[in-house]
Amino acid sequence: MSRVLKQAQGAVPAGGADPAVADIVAAVINEVRAGGDDAVRRYSAQFDGWSPVSLRLSEQEISKIVSTVPDTVLDDLRFAQRQVRGFARLRPLRRQAHRHRPCPAHQGRGPVHRRPVGRQIPQDGHLPGRP
Repeated sequence: MSRVLKQAQGAVPAGGADPAVADIVAAVINEVRAGGDDAVRRYSAQFDGWSPVSLRLSEQEISKIVSTVPDTVLDDLRFAQRQVRGFARLRPLRRQAHRHRPCPAHQGRGPVHRRPVGRQIPQDGHLPGRP
């Protein structure tokens, strides 16, 4: 049985997130879906104090921003991007493989029973050959 030693300040209540916050987020998402870039621009000004003429960055702006990011962070991002793309590429193949590989339980064999693996520890708690 676990016991909470210290509760984090501002922790989310046991029932989950504040319903008022969820309602606000849902309203923002719906408004952005309906209003597109204009809605994004309004919320950008409201939440971030940033109201650009265009929401699209030029190649020069992108290059300038990327040049401020440390090389180690860029390497980490490239690695993560390769991992995600590799997973996405393999996912349809895995789905196909599972579709064509029948489960033993569905072939009339019944459940597959396996012997438990591990070591039983005597009641005194000492393993043979150990002090």
